[in-house]
Amino acid sequence: MALMRRSAVLGALALALGLAGCASPTPYVPASKPGTPGYGERQIDTNRFRVTFTGNSATPRQTVETFLLLRAADLTLAQGFDFFLLEAQDVDSSTVYRSDFDAWPRAGFYWSDWHWGRGFGASVSTTSRPITSYSAYADVIMLTAAQAAGDPHALNARTVQQNLRAQSFVPGQ
Repeated sequence: MALMRRSAVLGALALALGLAGCASPTPYVPASKPGTPGYGERQIDTNRFRVTFTGNSATPRQTVETFLLLRAADLTLAQGFDFFLLEAQDVDSSTVYRSDFDAWPRAGFYWSDWHWGRGFGASVSTTSRPITSYSAYADVIMLTAAQAAGDPHALNARTVQQNLRAQSFVPGQ
């Protein structure tokens, strides 16, 4: 009975790990709650927002950074501004190690310190691999065309949106 229960648990664990390996990159969608994959924002001032984008383990860092920039452009236009600046931005990474265990039953003869015998056992091998996910944030300062005219770092939200949507998978686009 215990052997059947152990086999069922190991089978379920193998299935879960197999399905986790089939993950697809995080699409450009709102996060269901803070810290989960997708984008989010929080208003700090009249024309300033903290924008975040969190990817899953299948989302490359470049995609996380691109979607953060795309969200900044989308939000800028939605708030009635045409230009924006990024300030206080950073990308965080989180790495976990996933281990795969292979166990092979074996039976045969062995030599102990004092006699030959027969027995059963297992050979176990382990392979570990790093899995990294990225999360980015930036403070977005939204500007009118007149405010942006004197700042060479100001980004045109429409241009950014147009260029990044062409190279990104965005549902519904």
